[in-house]
Amino acid sequence: MAKTEENIKSSEDFIRGVLERNFKQSVDPEALRAAAEKLCAALPERQREAA
Repeated sequence: MAKTEENIKSSEDFIRGVLERNFKQSVDPEALRAAAEKLCAALPERQREAA
């Protein structure tokens, strides 16, 4: 997964949702952004299929 703004935003939404639903917690926006960037960096990029 490329580290694009769209992917980071999706990761932020995912992390925020998990924390709110499961732990009733809110997160500092800067900490949320840092966690989303780390999540995007940790995910492997999709491999292209051989044609």
